[in-house]
Amino acid sequence: NFQLNYPKKYKGAANLQVKEMTSLIVLLNNENFEITWADFKDFTALQFTNSKENKTQVEAMDLENSLKFKLSTLTSIQIMFVNTIKIAIFVQNYEQMASKKQILSPKYHSILATLGENLKLARKRRNLTTIQVAERADIARSTLYEIEKGNPKVAMGAYFNVLKTLGLQNDFLKLASDDELGRKLQDIQLL
Repeated sequence: NFQLNYPKKYKGAANLQVKEMTSLIVLLNNENFEITWADFKDFTALQFTNSKENKTQVEAMDLENSLKFKLSTLTSIQIMFVNTIKIAIFVQNYEQMASKKQILSPKYHSILATLGENLKLARKRRNLTTIQVAERADIARSTLYEIEKGNPKVAMGAYFNVLKTLGLQNDFLKLASDDELGRKLQDIQLL
């Protein structure tokens, strides 16, 4: 902590250096004031007693601290607002996906119906009840009933869990594995 006194008649500038770490230039203009600085690393500890500069500096530091606080608050509010918007968009998209009906032509619906029948036959061949398969597949019994009917609204994950329960999970890998049409189209482009 140190204190400097300047006479009122002194005009000019003073350069205060503290161990080459902190430097401060003070402009003096016919004022009689004291400079007190408790912590050389903290400019908020700098005081000009009996000086207009001190009042201005204190107001400026208060304003700076207030603006920093308001900015951090605004940043927090902005982050919360952005996250709220993301959640709202996610919920809206989820609701749209959940409410969107899967429409299949009868030709393609029959493929799922055949898959459902095959799963039902596989369950019966293993002498498993619908309750046993539903519990092991971690789905509701009503969902298993819909799967065995070939309902396109049931999630693919539920179909996979039933296949896994029946030991047919590797059949899932056969879906779209033989892309005959894709290879023909690729071959045509290569010609």
